[in-house]
Amino acid sequence: MIRTLRLSDLPGQVLTGGPKGPDLVCTRRGPPSGVGRLFLAHLVRDGLAPNRRLHALALVAGLRLLAVATVQRRSGPRAWELTHLRVSQEAWDSCSELLEHCSAYAATQGAERLFLRLREDSPLTAVAHRSGFFSSVAEVVYEGQGIASSAAPAQGELRPRAPGDDHAIFRLYNATTPPQVRSAYGLTLEQWRDAQEPLVERPCECVWEHEGKVVALARMSRRGRAATVEALVHPETPWAAPALTDFVRRKAGPKGVVVWPTPEYQTSVSTLLKKNGFRETARLLVLVKSMTERVRETLLVPANV
Repeated sequence: MIRTLRLSDLPGQVLTGGPKGPDLVCTRRGPPSGVGRLFLAHLVRDGLAPNRRLHALALVAGLRLLAVATVQRRSGPRAWELTHLRVSQEAWDSCSELLEHCSAYAATQGAERLFLRLREDSPLTAVAHRSGFFSSVAEVVYEGQGIASSAAPAQGELRPRAPGDDHAIFRLYNATTPPQVRSAYGLTLEQWRDAQEPLVERPCECVWEHEGKVVALARMSRRGRAATVEALVHPETPWAAPALTDFVRRKAGPKGVVVWPTPEYQTSVSTLLKKNGFRETARLLVLVKSMTERVRETLLVPANV
């Protein structure tokens, strides 16, 4: 049976060890390698404090917890993502049904899109495709060392992101992102805002401005010595990519590690990172499920009177 995770499920998790194996979902909040484990602390948090931004589902058989999945809102109500999915081998055939329950819950909260990031070789990919998810973009995760240089950028002005920068960054996003990816993430400013992945640990967002135009964006979150980076660089300003890389490495410091998930279409950034000694540590795949039809159908169901 699939239902909402309950506090009463937690003792069974302790006694039986819960679903075996790794957490199949990769998020920006997870380990840099893209493989995490669903610890009891996550279940306590999700079971004790359910809210409209996060929801945990469980597949149970008696006292046994066979699978756990959590869905969470991104930056706005139109975009949700799976943040955890851990499944026992014996419950593997129920994965599709579990994904469907996750989709249904997100739809009730106003989601237009449900995101799912997996390792490229994950066996869950085929299941997700059968459940209505389509592949949006492949990512290569690079990892490198920070540096101690304090050299200033040669051109432009680097400054913290301001609320009024949204329109300029959205134009940068449109200039740097292929149409099929924009279609998956959102074509309007509001959809794009909602689809941004929150920076939850020691966040830092900076824009690079040159001649009155935003030509690059860096979004960083730090956990311990590791800094995870997302970046956009305008194709018409090739100098911005090395300048941005230098800034990120200086921010991480000589003892820090820079983790840089890079969409495959950002070939110039990938080439630059490899040239600067970054090594590939994982390949990921972002999948998206459109919820628009589900929401429309739900609204048209007549009420019983």
